[in-house]
Amino acid sequence: MVTTLIANVALAEENADPVPYFVDIFIVVAVDCFASEITRRLDDHDRRSPKADLSVRSFATGTISKPRSHIFPYRARAPARFNCNTIKYSQCTLVQRRTRRHSPYITQIEITVDSKDGSNHKPSGRKKQTKMAPSQKSTKKWEIFAGRNKFYCDGYLMTAPNSGVFYFTVVLITGTSGLFFAFDCPFLAERITPAIPIVGGILFVFTMSSLFRTSFSDPGIIPRASQDEAAYIEKQIEVPNSLNSPTYRPPPRTKEVFVKGQTVKLKYCFTCKIFRPPRASHCSLCDNCVDRFDHHCPWVGNCVGKRNYRFFYMFIVSLAFLAVFIFSCTTTHIVLLFKDEDQFFDIVKKTPFSVIIAVICFCSVWSVIGLAGFHTYLTTSDQTTNEDIKGSFTSKGGQQAINPYSQGNICLNCFHILCGPITPSLIDRRGVVTDEYRTQMQPPDKYNSAPVPPLVVMQPGHDTLNKPYSLE
Repeated sequence: MVTTLIANVALAEENADPVPYFVDIFIVVAVDCFASEITRRLDDHDRRSPKADLSVRSFATGTISKPRSHIFPYRARAPARFNCNTIKYSQCTLVQRRTRRHSPYITQIEITVDSKDGSNHKPSGRKKQTKMAPSQKSTKKWEIFAGRNKFYCDGYLMTAPNSGVFYFTVVLITGTSGLFFAFDCPFLAERITPAIPIVGGILFVFTMSSLFRTSFSDPGIIPRASQDEAAYIEKQIEVPNSLNSPTYRPPPRTKEVFVKGQTVKLKYCFTCKIFRPPRASHCSLCDNCVDRFDHHCPWVGNCVGKRNYRFFYMFIVSLAFLAVFIFSCTTTHIVLLFKDEDQFFDIVKKTPFSVIIAVICFCSVWSVIGLAGFHTYLTTSDQTTNEDIKGSFTSKGGQQAINPYSQGNICLNCFHILCGPITPSLIDRRGVVTDEYRTQMQPPDKYNSAPVPPLVVMQPGHDTLNKPYSLE
């Protein structure tokens, strides 16, 4: 602690009475000791709890004054209104001030306390009025969405968190098609027919539009349960006196419902705190439950579910047609040049990009055609990739499994999946967040910590919590 003493003691003239001189020195020394004691006690107070020594605050915020007299014309006053909890005291300074310009005595001594950051905190009789911060912009629900999805265009578009493979798909399709339109179409339009670039352009536009529609749409995400809903479900599945037994093992959280006379088990999602509807599953990459979950496709950068499966199917079918069309046209271009040049290396030198396009299409057309054929089978049988991998409707133990979701024949299944109405999105992406919504969507510390109202109003898509699910 550094104590600086500034005391300019002035005498009226050279042969003045020495008594006031010694009195002024005594006053300055006394105030210096007083300031040192204040600083020491304030430092001790900072090292303790704010409530440990209340006398320090009264000691530091008091006023010490002595009235003017005919023998000792001085007045010593300590500053008031110091906040002991916020100011870190490191230096105490004594400042001499004169109330009259030519006064020969010390008329006022003021103590100023400096903080550690070097800024002076001088007492002020007025309190500074702090301006209120301007009202913050309203928060949209997509900004605090619980999943890992990315949102664009103020919540209108959404996609998966990892989009690197999706960008590669866009570059591969766009680059291959661009080279085809630049190097093959002019030659084929002149030698064969001008309809080739028109057909290729239609296929390209349809393929890219289906890809973007699949990638940036809601696949059918089921909203998570609020605190009240989660507590309501926990009360329903709670086993009495289960916590009293040390060997107790919680039973599997499932719920049986009937779909067209067949028993279907609904699984409980520990992340979303809901019983998933039939055919729904939780995507670990996007961290969401998706209705009629098919699979997570990195090539389109999104989950494939109930709301975007038809666009995914249109994408792979149109991509198969586009790949076959470009490969056929490029091969035709190379064959016609081979008849004119008679040397393959001359063809490579003349149009190297045609050879590159043919190789790319030849390597990719088989996988694209196979994928389109597989999803055609799933569409005609009204299954999903997830159900086919798990063998949900495969005959086991000599018993023939029946798909309860099938419409009865191939045509009805295709019409139901590809031409049926698109269900509205269950997540309100562009809604404004309120304090009540923010409180309800915060995960509870414990399952049963939230209050359980007598009647819980469920969100859309959580009907399985209140009543049996049935398609009959």
